[in-house]
Amino acid sequence: MPAERNASPSELSALREVAVTVAREAADHVRARRGELFGPPGSDGTDSVRTKSTHTDPVTVADTESEDLIRARLRELRPGDAFLGEESGSSEATGTGETGVCWVVDPIDGT
Repeated sequence: MPAERNASPSELSALREVAVTVAREAADHVRARRGELFGPPGSDGTDSVRTKSTHTDPVTVADTESEDLIRARLRELRPGDAFLGEESGSSEATGTGETGVCWVVDPIDGT
């Protein structure tokens, strides 16, 4: 990974634009899937929730789908950046990490 450096205001603005765009896309996806996954208000949605490390650490299908979407979009928009996802539990880079940017993602969810 390259040495640490300060980003210029224009680089920060471009990163912010990517972050907002991808976050909105993920939010739209979660909103669209919520009814499918959890049913109408009052449904328990138990098929859509599993646990990770303990029974008090839930993850929904929407969590993993939104992280996958975010990872894919960042790979398209910023192929040289690294990616650390909360749900995937990995620090696998979307690219080579050559830009010095690492996206740390804890996706939007319904838990």
